[in-house]
Parts: sequence; structure tokens; C-alpha cells
Amino acid sequence: MAKSYFRPMEPKQIFQLLLEEFAKCFNAADHLYKQNELIILAGILGNDTGIK
Repeated sequence: MAKSYFRPMEPKQIFQLLLEEFAKCFNAADHLYKQNELIILAGILGNDTGIK
């Protein structure tokens, strides 16, 4: 069987990863609040006790 590089993920994990990657786009001083908010949202998704 061919080597597969695809790692199946739950939809929640995909959104968390995308939010974390998108947050990297906001590293200018005047946009750090956007980066922080996206990281917080990703943390909520990664936390099982978060908002459902």
C-alpha cells in the first residue's frame, strides 16, 4: 500500500488549525488584537469544556 500523508481530523480540529494558521497573518503591532482573538477562539475549540 502506498504511503499516505493524509491524517484524518475531526471538523473541530480542522477549524482550530485554520484559526491558528490564520492568526499568523496578523503580526503587525496594530493588528495584534486580531491575532489574540483568533488564538482565543482556537483555544475554545480545542477545549472540551468550551462553548458547544
